[in-house]
Amino acid sequence: MKLISLVALALAAQNAAPQDAEPAITNLDQLPIGQATAVRCGVAFAVVEGWQERSDARGGEWPNIVESGGREFFVRAAVQLMDERGLDRDAFAALVQTESLRMLEDEGEPTKAIMPACLLLLDTPPN
Repeated sequence: MKLISLVALALAAQNAAPQDAEPAITNLDQLPIGQATAVRCGVAFAVVEGWQERSDARGGEWPNIVESGGREFFVRAAVQLMDERGLDRDAFAALVQTESLRMLEDEGEPTKAIMPACLLLLDTPPN
């Protein structure tokens, strides 16, 4: 019984180890547009949700992010990207941090610009 467990563990480790490791992803521009857009929109939803929680006027022009599914969208986008690209939480957090800073530039103008398109994604069924 122990031998079977050891073999199963060895096979799992072999399957988990990337054969040809991809270069580290440090920027959303390194991703296909669908993956990059999902993360960008997830970050935009998080920014708007933060505005709404703080009663910042910038959040008032958008539907309630939690009720509209923006938070769930972000979680699903995060899990999907980490699974598809083999990212750990730290690598994903670094991408989100970089994108968050970009989304908050110029009083949040990048967020305001992308939100109409991102809201359309909430009506799109998942893959």
